[in-house]
Amino acid sequence: MTIKLFIKLHWPWMAWLGIILVLTAMPGEYVPKMPALQEILQFDKLAHILLFTGLVFLALRSFVTQYQTNSQRLLYVAIMIAAIAIGGITELMQQFVLGRHGSLYDFGADALGCLIGMVLFNLMKEKILNET
Repeated sequence: MTIKLFIKLHWPWMAWLGIILVLTAMPGEYVPKMPALQEILQFDKLAHILLFTGLVFLALRSFVTQYQTNSQRLLYVAIMIAAIAIGGITELMQQFVLGRHGSLYDFGADALGCLIGMVLFNLMKEKILNET
């Protein structure tokens, strides 16, 4: 595979991962404070779910499109393990960012987002593969 084809297939999830890393490494003083909304909707957890839903969906879209084989179970497992590990690493990383702290609840929201991303991709898989 050429570099050009690799970038064409994989830039969406790699850019999304970059966004996740930038947001999780942002010092606490730069994170918007919405106390009333946070108490009602837990915006923080929703953000974690949405970020990791997008990451897994985009990664599956890239790799399943690239490797269209009958048995893609290994791709799914590898992407899920990697995404959940990234969620754990970002929570640990926040321990070292000024004004931030890691949370087991945030990690749970990351993992839930990974699961939702996989389910959404499966629901749309045939349409996505037919477009490529």
